[in-house]
Amino acid sequence: PMAQISTRGLNDHPMTGRGRQTHKRGLSVIEALIAIAILGFAFSGLMSWRQAILRQHQRVDTMEQENRQRNNAMAVLADINPMAAPSGALEISPGETVRWRASPLSTRSRSTAYPSGDGDFIVALYRMDVHIDADGAPVSAFAFERLGWRALDESAGENDSQARSR
Repeated sequence: PMAQISTRGLNDHPMTGRGRQTHKRGLSVIEALIAIAILGFAFSGLMSWRQAILRQHQRVDTMEQENRQRNNAMAVLADINPMAAPSGALEISPGETVRWRASPLSTRSRSTAYPSGDGDFIVALYRMDVHIDADGAPVSAFAFERLGWRALDESAGENDSQARSR
């Protein structure tokens, strides 16, 4: 007969004499809690990242709307001569109104003709302060510079000194 070899003691702990357990029964409660905490931290990071993206998207939408309103206002104001209409208001779309006030930045002077000589206009540089209102509430404001002009009235005997005094 074959001799039996005893494996007893090979896996025993040297101090206690007890054997190691070599099988597991699944996740312990601590391991499950640690896994949940790690997933919670990862999920909260993803949620803050999502919120930041949504806030950025809202800012972009607001800027696009303001840009559209300014472009509409500039299109309406393209034909406004600040010397002839130093202030006013126009509706640019239903519920949206553009208001402006022009302030002279230079003295009025006579234009020059091409290639030389005096021109037929009195001109001055103006600052146009523009406000856009939507349903009566202010939504945007900006300013730009524009040349104002009027035709020189030579039949009335207007000269350069009279043009500057106006």
